[in-house]
Amino acid sequence: MATALSIFFNLIRLILIKVKINIQPFSFKTLYTFLILLTLFGFSLYIPLIGNLYFDIAWKTFFVFVILTSLSLALKLSEYINKIFNDMRNRIII
Repeated sequence: MATALSIFFNLIRLILIKVKINIQPFSFKTLYTFLILLTLFGFSLYIPLIGNLYFDIAWKTFFVFVILTSLSLALKLSEYINKIFNDMRNRIII
């Protein structure tokens, strides 16, 4: 019941933002990011377990982080992330 209520209120909020301010917080890039995350989750299920719970969590997190960050930068899914990466790269080069 709480989940349904939360979804309902967030949908109302999304509609009000679109009507009052005329902006859309989601785009196709959001969908691409979601699909990449879903695919990475599927791949992470097939990563063999080492046996140490903490090492397994760290290894899977590192795997997802590196692949997601690389794809996000390559596909330019987030202007903010690309700007941060370019600023960091410019600081290192100079």
